[in-house]
This record gives sequence, C-alpha cells and structure tokens, in this order.
Amino acid sequence: MSEKRPAENGDSEARPTKKPRIGNGSGGGLKRVAEIVLVLSAMAKIRGGKKPTEAEVELMAEAREKLVDVCEGLAPKDIIGQDAIGAVIEDLGLNAKSRDQKLGFRGPRLTIVERFSQAKRKVWRQFRCFL
Repeated sequence: MSEKRPAENGDSEARPTKKPRIGNGSGGGLKRVAEIVLVLSAMAKIRGGKKPTEAEVELMAEAREKLVDVCEGLAPKDIIGQDAIGAVIEDLGLNAKSRDQKLGFRGPRLTIVERFSQAKRKVWRQFRCFL
C-alpha cells in the first residue's frame, strides 16, 4: 500500500483546530437547559393550568441563567438561522414590497395584515348583499 505523504510546510503541529461545541465551555450548560425545559414541560402538563410551584420557578430561573451564559459568547447568527429570520421578516411584511418590485414580474405579495383586512372586506361585502 501507499504511505501518507508528508506535510508540505513541515509544520504538522500548526493545523487549525476545530471549533469547540457550544456546550463544552460552559460545563454542559446547554444540555442542562434542555433537561430543565423537558422537565418543566412535563410538569406543566401534569399541573394542568395551575400556577407553577416554587421548584418550577427555581428551575426556570436556573435555565434562564444557564442559557444567558451559553448565549453570551455566541453571535446572533449562530443561535438563529438566517433563513428563519428572513421568514419572520417576510411574514411580518417588512420587505415583501421591495423584493416584489425588484422582481418586476410577480404580482403584489400581501402581508398578513393586508390578507386579513382583504378577507374582512370580502366577508363584509357578502354580508351587505344579504341586507
């Protein structure tokens, strides 16, 4: 068989290191937060709409603190995907008109508010026909 070729620069130790996982630096903080959220979710189903107990409130506070510690070192784009942000912006109608104007051949895309008001007007017109 063939042998591996030697490094070209001779610096076998100067390789770039891998990016550490999110949970490593914080002592498994993200894993603990996930566990707390699962427990709180199960407890919420059990209590059925009643006020949370003191233990649940303490768990909520602990989860918030650990989540803040984990998220402090991250950029927003590492936490939430750019496509998710774009979808929210589109759903809110903040950039729909400018994008449609750039494309030129598409019809106007309605925002949620515009669709709601259009449906409301349509129902009102039908209601007035019966009067």
